[in-house]
Amino acid sequence: MTPNAGTGIARTSLADSVYQRLVEAIQTGALAGGAALHVADLAAQFSVSPSPVRDAISRLTAEGLVTNNPNRRTTVVSFTKQDIIDTFQLREILECGAVRLAAKNIAPARLAELRKVAEQCDELADNPVQKKAKLDLDNQFHLLVAEASGNALLRAEVARCNRRVRAIQWLKLDPPTMKQAHPEHLKVIAALEKKDPDAAEAAMKTHLQMALNLILKEMA
Repeated sequence: MTPNAGTGIARTSLADSVYQRLVEAIQTGALAGGAALHVADLAAQFSVSPSPVRDAISRLTAEGLVTNNPNRRTTVVSFTKQDIIDTFQLREILECGAVRLAAKNIAPARLAELRKVAEQCDELADNPVQKKAKLDLDNQFHLLVAEASGNALLRAEVARCNRRVRAIQWLKLDPPTMKQAHPEHLKVIAALEKKDPDAAEAAMKTHLQMALNLILKEMA
């Protein structure tokens, strides 16, 4: 390995680390919508050079979590009602396709894993202190379905979309409303167990539309 290659790997690793920390901050509201991202300040905070911070911000911009404004300020996205509707429309297209494929391909071990995650998610739904853990498990449930599709590209797009969804859920959903997801998760699992693509798609579509409606209701 040449020195230049090693430097590239180190920079990539640092950019990934900064990216993950910024995603976490956005998804948990530590970086609120409209918050300015200053490269120099973030580099000092994370004890890195400006380059990996710029790389991380570019990635966040591509994923729609950060906005470059006309005044050259970079800020965390503030989700409008239309942003949320558009995000969930994309989510529905991706995840309904994924669950149809999963119904044909899913293995018993993955079904058991889905059921376990769904139960853990439900156990935390009544505890406001566990909101982050609950949302993490909810996201894991959807990524497991996407992985079961057998399509790596589709799984990657679901993960990318759900980073926006996760931030929206943190900002717009109260813990008591999250309890409603559990019976719908179980309906998705039941359809997958029957290897019924139509039923799986219908269950997932109902679930995602319910999630969107809850968020819009909270905003009203």
